Formats: sequence, structure tokens, C-alpha cells
Amino acid sequence: MLAAAAAAEGEAVVYEHLERYLERNGEEATFEGWIAQLHPENVRVDDRLLLPASRHATLWKEQRRRAAAARGKESRAEFIACTGLKGRGRLWPCGPRALAEEPGTAMAPDTAEASYDPDEPGPSEAPQPRAVAPPEPREVVVTVLPGEARQRLLGFGGSMTEASAAVIMGSPRREQVLDDLFLPPAAGGAGVSVVRVPIGASDFALEPPGAYSYRDSEAAPFDASRDEALLVPCLQAAKRRCPHLTLIGSPWSAPGWMKSSGSLVGGSLRPAMLPQYCRYLLQAVLFWQSHGLPLHAVTLQNEPFHGWAKYPCMTLDEGQQARLAALLSRLLRANGLATRVLGHDHNYSLVKRAEALLAAASPGDIDGTAWHAYQGRPADALHGAVASLPVYVTEQTAHTHRPREAEEKGTAAGSVAWAVRNVLVGPALLGAVCGLQWNLALDETCGPVLRGGPTNCRGLVEVPSGGGPHERSPEWYGVAHASAAVAAATEAAGCWRVASSRDCEAEKVT
Repeated sequence: MLAAAAAAEGEAVVYEHLERYLERNGEEATFEGWIAQLHPENVRVDDRLLLPASRHATLWKEQRRRAAAARGKESRAEFIACTGLKGRGRLWPCGPRALAEEPGTAMAPDTAEASYDPDEPGPSEAPQPRAVAPPEPREVVVTVLPGEARQRLLGFGGSMTEASAAVIMGSPRREQVLDDLFLPPAAGGAGVSVVRVPIGASDFALEPPGAYSYRDSEAAPFDASRDEALLVPCLQAAKRRCPHLTLIGSPWSAPGWMKSSGSLVGGSLRPAMLPQYCRYLLQAVLFWQSHGLPLHAVTLQNEPFHGWAKYPCMTLDEGQQARLAALLSRLLRANGLATRVLGHDHNYSLVKRAEALLAAASPGDIDGTAWHAYQGRPADALHGAVASLPVYVTEQTAHTHRPREAEEKGTAAGSVAWAVRNVLVGPALLGAVCGLQWNLALDETCGPVLRGGPTNCRGLVEVPSGGGPHERSPEWYGVAHASAAVAAATEAAGCWRVASSRDCEAEKVT
């Protein structure tokens, strides 16, 4: 009896949450968007909740059918049209828009958070595209206010992982690849001017030799020689093409011996190791500076609330981040370094955790926050206390599980548009100083990648292992488009975003 009562009470809470979510989001509501808000601790939606027989899916269907019936839209086709849901499929965070082959029709755009309809058939019954009429062209007038400067933009780009450096430096056409990434758009390149660099191994490291840190045991000396082999020369070549290149360092994990798991995979930082870890991060900053590659900023931890991956990762809660920031910021200043300390480095949807971190930290210990676009929208997060400090958008990847043939028929347009809204221009309208995609370059297998890491991420460019010409991804064009304005500015003057009539519409844009 008690168990049944508890279950009924729990279901009532879930149902109430669903009603509130639908009321807030209206036509933009998605099943996965609701699950992400119901369980914000998950980096991605738990596949078990996506099963058509799950209670969450059943509640969703029931409530949406009631809403559709109330509007007099009882047919299934009209229901799908009014909710914007698609057929079930693998998650694709970049949410590309599919364009129909026939002229005069277009596919309905994917939502910012990948979604599917629990009523739809599974993968064995592929859903058919839904053609919709193209929107009527309309005149858009934007009033620019050049006398009202907002934030200074650092630029746009992606991450130079060990995998990216390996495919670039291993290519007989490396010079052309580097030109295509780092030369300004006026010279034919993407104009990449901001690069995120893992401190130690990320999931995109070489296998073999596998994951690594800069200090393998307490008795071992600091040793970053593995990054001297590929990352250092690759970034130095990039800086020759872009002298004002800005670097941001991010650790995926502390050395295993400093953690509760005793491994680079999983676990959390042991409290007693906090001072040693601060010194480790200081040594990493000094290492990059010694090679002419100073770090503009270092994030406290990549995705600090995601500690269950099968590649290097570590949880670091808000209190730990605040204590680490206090020690690290003082240590950096004591050594004459201007490197900034950034907190959060996780999804827009986890804004409450970022706000808790800023509340826990002392003024001056955290210089800004970093954000990923895998869940949530910029407008969900970049306001209030968060907007009082500089905002950096540091990661978002596109995925390649959809056939290349489909992409050649037009789906690339939606991928670029989504990135502009959620990574590049949209966040800039809300105060972001940069917007970064994930890997700058990968090969045709979406690698190299560690065992247990994702196998369907694509880079800004695809560099074939056989030595042929590289290919630009849709995201390359988005970065090049956004970078054109930054590249046109002089380094001394910098590039400043100025106010416009679109500022008040930023939430609509994003």
C-alpha cells in the first residue's frame, strides 16, 4: 500500500511538472526538452525514458492528445504538425534542417534539443519526411547603434584536441588544412581565432597509447612531452597564420592518483588533493606559455556534472569549483599570470548550477563562465548573475550518423542555422565573447577517439587518412561567416559588438 501510494504521488509530481513545462513552452515543447528539465542532472536523455512503453512517454502522449483535441486537431498528422515532433532516431545535438528535393517544399526544422514522438515507429519503420510550405519572404529592418558598444568579441573557432592535431599534422596536405582553418575569410580560410585546448587527455586522444595526464603518479615529475609532439607544433603553425590566436585550456580530469576513482575515468577530486591540483594546473599554464602559446583562460573542469563516461572525466560540484577557483586565481596572480579562471563549462540547461557556483565563489575568484550547447538555449542561461561576468561558449559538436547523401540534398543548411542561433550569433547577442565548435579536424571515421568515446562527432574539416583533399563541414561555413567581422578588425582596436534593434529580440533569435 505504501509503495503504491508513493508511486502515485511521484507520478502526480511528474504530471504537474509536465503541465508547467507545456504551459511555459507551448508550440516549442518537445519530449526530450521536457525530460531534460525533469532530470537536469543528465548530460543526455536516458534512453530508458525514450522507450514508447515508458511511463514518461505515456504521460506525454496523453497530455499532448488532450491539448490537440482541445484545439480540434484530433488527427495524428495534425498532432505531429502542431507539436513539431519527428520520428524516433539517434540524438543529433546540432539539429540540422532537412530540405526536400522537390522545389517549393522544405522539411520542418529539427528543434534545438533533438526530439522524437513516442507514438512514432522505431528505426525499422523509418518515418517519412513532412513537407511544409516555405515561409513567405519578409522584410527585416535592423537599426544599428554604433555609438553603444557592448562586449569585445574574441572570435570563433573550435578545439585542437590530440586527435585534431594528429590528423592535421599527419596529412601530406597539412599546410592547406591549416590555411583553410586559420587564415581569415578574406584569404579563403574559416578565420578561426579562438581555440580550446585539453589539459591532458580528452575523449579525442590517440588510442594507442590511450588516455594520459601530465603527471602519472605522485612521485613522477610534471611531464607534458606528449603534447609537445603534436599539439604544440600544430598550434604554433596556427598562430603563424593567426597571430592574435586566443587559447583556452580545459582539463577533462585531474591525474588519477588525485581522484576518488584512482583513475582518469570517473570519480571526483579528493579534497586533500586540492592544493596539488592547483599547482598541476599552474604548471600546465606555464607549459603552454613557455612554447609561445599563453592561455587566455582556463576552465575549472570540462562538464563537471558528467562523471560517468568511459573516457577521462571527473565530477566537481559547485563547492569544489568555488574552492578550486579561490586557490587557482591567487596562484596564477602570484606567478604574474593574467590567465582567467572560468567556471561551469557545461550545458545551458544547467544554469541553476552555474548560479550556485557564482553564489558560492568570492568576488574576483571567477572571471567568467563557459557554456556548452548540448541542452538548453542561450536565452535560458545567459542572464542575471551569469551575464554580470564574461560568457564563453566553449563546445558544441555536429554528428554524422545521418547519411552523407542526405546532407548533400540540403540538410547542411539547418545545421549552419542551428549553430548560428545557439553557438555563434545568438549567444553573442546575449553577451558571449566567443563561440566554439568541438574538434577542428577529424578523419573520415570521426576519429581518432579513445575506446568508449563518441564515434559520430565531426570536425570543422574532415581530413582523410589516405592523404586526399580535406572536406569542409557545414559548421566550417558557420564559423567562417561569424569570423568575417572579427577578422576585419585590427588587433589593437579589437572587435566590439554594438547595440542594435535586435538586442531586445535576443531571446526570440536564440
